[in-house]
Amino acid sequence: MINWYRANLKFFASAKVTDQITVPTYVIWGMKDQFLSWKLAEKSLEFCDQGQGTLLGESTHWLHHEKPEQISHLITNFISAI
Repeated sequence: MINWYRANLKFFASAKVTDQITVPTYVIWGMKDQFLSWKLAEKSLEFCDQGQGTLLGESTHWLHHEKPEQISHLITNFISAI
């Protein structure tokens, strides 16, 4: 996966997002992610008209493996509400 990111770094760095995401969007992020800052989650939600997010303080990049029941519960609640 890291090679994919390396190959596309120039594209990501120069990409400009001009449209808002209009579908309901839910971001779940681990605050202790060692690869991607939780600030990226906040920034991503700025592009969503109906964006919501949950930051999990003790979770890392692999939060779906670390807390599968909690993640399933959060997703189920989000889907039920839309």
